[in-house]
Amino acid sequence: MRIRARFGGVVAWVLGATSLLWGQQVYWLGALGGDWSEVGAVAANGMTVVGEATLSNGESRAFRWTPTSGMQNLGTLGGRWSAATAVSADGSVIAGSSENASGAYLAFRWTQAGGMQTIGSLGGMWSEVNAISADGQVIVGVSEDGQGNLRAFRWTQAGGMQNLGILSGGTYSEAKYVSSDGSVVVGDADLNDGSLRAFRWTQAGGMQNLGTLGGNWSSVTGISADGQVIVGVSEDAQGNLRAFRWTQAGGMQDLGALGGGYSSATGVSSDGSVVYGNAADADGNLLAARWSSGGVQSLGSLGGAWSVIQHGTRGGRMLVGGAENTQGQLRAVLWTENSGMVNLSQRYSSLLSAGSFLEDAQFVSETRRFVVGRGYNAQRQRYEPFVLDMGAEWIGRLHWLGTLGGRASMAVGVSDSGVVVGSSQDAAGRWRAFRWTQAGGMQPLGVLGTLAGSYATGVSSDGARISGYCTDSAGRTFAFLWQNGQMQTLPTLIGTGNSMATAVSGNAVTGTTRNGSGRWQAVLWNALNLPASLGTLGGRDCYATALSADGSTVVGYGADASGNLRAFRWTYTGGMQALGTLGGRESIAYGVSADSRFIVGVSRNASGRWQGFRWSQSDGMRALGLITARAVSADGATIVGSGGGAAMLWDSLGGLRPLQQEYAGLLSAGSTLIDAYAISPSGRYIVGFGYNAQTRRREAFLLDTAP
Repeated sequence: MRIRARFGGVVAWVLGATSLLWGQQVYWLGALGGDWSEVGAVAANGMTVVGEATLSNGESRAFRWTPTSGMQNLGTLGGRWSAATAVSADGSVIAGSSENASGAYLAFRWTQAGGMQTIGSLGGMWSEVNAISADGQVIVGVSEDGQGNLRAFRWTQAGGMQNLGILSGGTYSEAKYVSSDGSVVVGDADLNDGSLRAFRWTQAGGMQNLGTLGGNWSSVTGISADGQVIVGVSEDAQGNLRAFRWTQAGGMQDLGALGGGYSSATGVSSDGSVVYGNAADADGNLLAARWSSGGVQSLGSLGGAWSVIQHGTRGGRMLVGGAENTQGQLRAVLWTENSGMVNLSQRYSSLLSAGSFLEDAQFVSETRRFVVGRGYNAQRQRYEPFVLDMGAEWIGRLHWLGTLGGRASMAVGVSDSGVVVGSSQDAAGRWRAFRWTQAGGMQPLGVLGTLAGSYATGVSSDGARISGYCTDSAGRTFAFLWQNGQMQTLPTLIGTGNSMATAVSGNAVTGTTRNGSGRWQAVLWNALNLPASLGTLGGRDCYATALSADGSTVVGYGADASGNLRAFRWTYTGGMQALGTLGGRESIAYGVSADSRFIVGVSRNASGRWQGFRWSQSDGMRALGLITARAVSADGATIVGSGGGAAMLWDSLGGLRPLQQEYAGLLSAGSTLIDAYAISPSGRYIVGFGYNAQTRRREAFLLDTAP
């Protein structure tokens, strides 16, 4: 028995490496002896797919598919039907529904070790899973209670199945999506007049009615990874159905259409920045649409009158769905800003047998390597799910930046436009600060006067201003600001002495200078390049390491009264404040997001081990694992640094892993990425240094993650 097909649910993607070679291939998933199968969810690296497939006798079974093991029958709870509708980020936990021996249809949770285990119901004979948290510990859906009412539920191992209740006067609720950490649940519930409303649930706030756009109906279709952005469809005051985006601060906002009266949101990017779906134009065509801070954008079609986006990657950089061509046929499509709408059947025709085509794309991995959807397999003469492995074609570009003639270079800063700064050895072995652009390559910035070396430490978000320091033969340091083609000395607190500029914004520079007592002091140079001390944490020395885009927030570290190093956050209004630790005695802040909401660095935990952290006002200091966290994107969702001798990447979906593992398809044999020092505010560019096997030297790199 098939209760409901699930598409477009919350999909957790792990950005892990795969044991497969970086070739291109189409996998047709087949069935379990029958002639039909359907995808319910896709995990992590795009190679674990779960869903429902038929046996030779026509019964349906939940399945798990991987390219190495093919389609695996997950069994049932004792009955004749099961279907998988959700999967954890790493693919290890699968959830769905199954018939048991008594004829009840109950939600289940499956693991390799424990097999299929029911998670019960709210007292009735039926429960169904819609979504699962990234770690597989929280499951949400809908269940019948003891009185036959349908209620939204949230399940955990510790608390079992929790009834999330109903809206005032209503009789029905259903949980449809869940945030990555399982703390925010969204879905639909009715009111006493039978009209439907989108809701948001948290443990602290309970079930919240999200309202409508003026009409009498709204429904949820997606949630961002952090649960802060909710999207869906609502009726407006004129009776039109319109896509909406909801936030706590802004409430429900009408996203508009393409000149017509109708629009529909089918989902939202994991970071909440881009909403996708389709909308009516002035001629009545329903076309794929992308909503962002810049408004609504028509993505067109393949020549027909209809198209829709089903799923997208972080930031909406790559979107997939279906579109009608000029013959009225539906074909799977992929969209990027650079390539526009791409017909996947045409693009990868060499991978398809004669007569086969890809009809609809339903999921795309965050790595932009795998697309999962449905198509026609001419060899079996039937429609079935596919996994398209696109290899390294869309995952981005890696630029080795070379040197200024010497044996080594390193990149430490990058602007949103891809301007890179760092330091390189020249032909004489001297270190020189550089500025690199796609058009001009690596250009030296020179030195102050006759000093021996120069080192760039940061770049403003527009790429126009660069901070750094020069050194003399005695090892003393002298802070500089480079702008308009010229390097100028930044004054110290006492007129002479060591100084280092470590970060720059459009109107300020931060760094460290020695004071009259010989102590290192964190300072902020204003628009007139005049330095001001930021104070201390009670100890001897204090160092500034990073600066927000508007120059209002400085982060760094300093000694407290006991001599322990503590990460700090400084603002004009609040002064210098210690950020605490992960349970140990010391912490260091290395980076801050453009809007100052997120701070990253390292801290000792209760066992005395150093671990990376991300700090925010709302969450405090959160452990990231074994990473020296150096920089963070503007939205706080992507962090780069190093760990275990390798450049590392952390994000809110995939957690911590080596950057090289993520982008192995871009590296030549023997090349490695050793450290990642900076990420652009948008998260598109990552810079650092690695070993370039082709030139046999350590070089600065720029990783452009745009497809």
